[in-house]
Amino acid sequence: TNTYSSEVVVRDLPSVSINNLDTLYCVGSPSATITGFPQSTSGDFTYTGNSLDLNDFNNGTALFSPNNVVDTGVMTYSYTDIYGCVNSFSQNVAIVPLPEVNFNSDELFCSNADPVEIIGTPAGGFFTGPNLAGTDTVLFSPSPAIIGTHDLIYTYSDSNSCENSFTRQIEITELAVLSIESIEAG
Repeated sequence: TNTYSSEVVVRDLPSVSINNLDTLYCVGSPSATITGFPQSTSGDFTYTGNSLDLNDFNNGTALFSPNNVVDTGVMTYSYTDIYGCVNSFSQNVAIVPLPEVNFNSDELFCSNADPVEIIGTPAGGFFTGPNLAGTDTVLFSPSPAIIGTHDLIYTYSDSNSCENSFTRQIEITELAVLSIESIEAG
């Protein structure tokens, strides 16, 4: 009888991960350079969400840009080691909308006008601008010290830490100077 024997080597799959990738992004967040581990030209990124959000550099790095589309998807990094063993790592990613932010106010004020209450929505944000600062409800006081054009800004951050602002340009006008030239008797 003939026997044949051969040594078989069973290798562990390579350990694979993705670095610098969050699970949640706000629409328009800055792009993130993500890195696969191990970083190699034998690694590839894929994304099941909007394909325009991913630019794979084919070297174990990619640029993830959560542009202007609300989206969810799975980011996957696949790596092939020198023995041909393939493994991958996947992570869910969500791109959520920015909160809708607003407030109502006049756009033109006389410098001696009475104070005006301005309410920002949704509640919980803060105002910045001339003669006002505070949370979602402020009292705006026009005055001669701020004659000109200014921005009133309401900024709000939601439960996802997505921040958005609404800006309204206002103008504070100078009071007209009235004078009496002459009075005729009569």
